[in-house]
Amino acid sequence: MIVVPSFAPTTQGEAEAFLRAHRGSKGPVELRIDRMRTIRLDALLARPRPKVIVTCRRAVEGGRFTGSARDCERILAEAASLGAEFIDVEYGLGSKVITRLFGAAGRRRIILSFHDPKRTPAGLSDRYRRMTSMKPAFVKIAVGARRFADTGRVLEILAVARRKRQPAAIISIGEFGVYTRILQGPLGGAMTYAAHDDRKPTAPGQVGEKEMLEIYRAPALNSRTKIFGLLGNPVAFSRGSIYHNGVFLRKKKNAVYVNFASDDVGEFMRIIGGRVAGFSVTMPFKRSIAGFLDTIEGSSLLTGSVNTVVRRRGRLIGLNTDFHAFLSLLGRHMRPAGNRMLVLGTGGTAATVAGAGIFSGMKVTVAGRDPRKARTLAERFGCDHIPIEQHRSIRADVLVNTTPVGMDPRVRSAGSARMVPTPTLRNYRIVIDFANPPAGPTPLVEAAIRHRRTVITGADIFAAQARLQSKLFLDLL
Repeated sequence: MIVVPSFAPTTQGEAEAFLRAHRGSKGPVELRIDRMRTIRLDALLARPRPKVIVTCRRAVEGGRFTGSARDCERILAEAASLGAEFIDVEYGLGSKVITRLFGAAGRRRIILSFHDPKRTPAGLSDRYRRMTSMKPAFVKIAVGARRFADTGRVLEILAVARRKRQPAAIISIGEFGVYTRILQGPLGGAMTYAAHDDRKPTAPGQVGEKEMLEIYRAPALNSRTKIFGLLGNPVAFSRGSIYHNGVFLRKKKNAVYVNFASDDVGEFMRIIGGRVAGFSVTMPFKRSIAGFLDTIEGSSLLTGSVNTVVRRRGRLIGLNTDFHAFLSLLGRHMRPAGNRMLVLGTGGTAATVAGAGIFSGMKVTVAGRDPRKARTLAERFGCDHIPIEQHRSIRADVLVNTTPVGMDPRVRSAGSARMVPTPTLRNYRIVIDFANPPAGPTPLVEAAIRHRRTVITGADIFAAQARLQSKLFLDLL
């Protein structure tokens, strides 16, 4: 069940407009009245309208209501008397207020909630048990995830809710917790919350209603849904969820692909890795993931870099679709053997590119900000290395950027122009940029086009490797 919250309307008119816009909603909507200066609940709850959850959350719980606990109680009790299908009762209101509201509304109309948007506090499991002992219709817990490990505690509570058959929504707030919102159904939750307007989420990491329905098909996800995703940090700019979920939809597969933003590859594997059928891997984990796999195969053995993991017969296998995608795209424009290639960067993608270049007979030079990393990578493949500051002195047939410079659209005018000043683009025939921002071409790609260089973009590489990944994922279904 997807609940769409209003974005804290400040006037009666805004609240009424929100309810009118959702008259045809299948699930309930959450009417947030935290910021409303004057409230006429009789008008708001008059029919026709959608099913409504009335929420009045104080600032201490992450809301914006400035009144007292008794003021909050009065408003919620009035909402119940006027026929609101549910009232959201914050656990922090205290046992006396909660008991009176249970009496006013009845247990079946109570969503008993706890919010701490800044952290995942200690004792969360005990708090959940106390909340469920009151036997509300739903238990809702939404807590901030400062690190990926925090999401593990949320999943533990969801597992208990599933075993006890307690309808619940247990969510981690923030980028690390986005997957907990999308996967509430498969992980044991009874409902999740999605923003009416993508530009106005009511909490950090909240996914838009349209995205939740059209990309993830969240209402159809269940305990039999096969989970796939992208492991990395950052992952917000990735188009993988659109591509792979589109394939699952066309093929009518009960599967979903979500982003897993993580600060720790080990915590990802401990918490959710065992539930995932396969996943893509991006920076900064393309090399470190290998230590958590049963085996690596093919080009991953050569490069030491993994961008795809699949689970076959219970074994985790690492592969590298970037390797083959890169060579196939480059091969459309030249015969690689004998040509020179300059690789900017020293991470997992740089290892893939350098390995592919050496494998195909190219003369490779690695340029890195960290001389030690550049030397280590070059020694692995028996190629040259230089500090990145010296890359302007290198003439090569192919320039490849594997650094994240140019990825973030908020700094489009910075990074790339300084890293590769446009006059030096005359040194190269082909310019390849792995950065793939959603806003379009990177500054490096735009400059290369102006200089009439042959260009392979991050979008080109993504599409080529995603097709290979998709086949691997579909083979598991």
